[in-house]
Amino acid sequence: MSDWLALSAVFFLILGLILLAVYAIYLIAPQAPTEAKRRRYEAGNPPQGEAKSRLAMQYFGYVLMLVALEPLMAVPVVYFAISPTAASAIYLLVTVAVIVLASLYAYIHSKDIRKWILD
Repeated sequence: MSDWLALSAVFFLILGLILLAVYAIYLIAPQAPTEAKRRRYEAGNPPQGEAKSRLAMQYFGYVLMLVALEPLMAVPVVYFAISPTAASAIYLLVTVAVIVLASLYAYIHSKDIRKWILD
């Protein structure tokens, strides 16, 4: 039981340090909007002229799906490759089913262009 106590003490210590760091950043960071915050940023150079066009966001939903779901799929594939048992195959199939359903949900909602308009 003392192992659980030590583990929970370390967990709460790390959680407390993270919350303390977030609060310190909140206190240090400037809160008021300034001209520098509202200005366009072009690769470290001062902006020159008007913007040519806005960034097209029609593929943003697909990028989010790729970034979120690709690492999740790597874990069961590696687990199945290391120990190809029935349990790991079931784990792989369940993970694939969850990812397919999540992808369909994200695909349906990524088609709603009103969610991606910034104006």
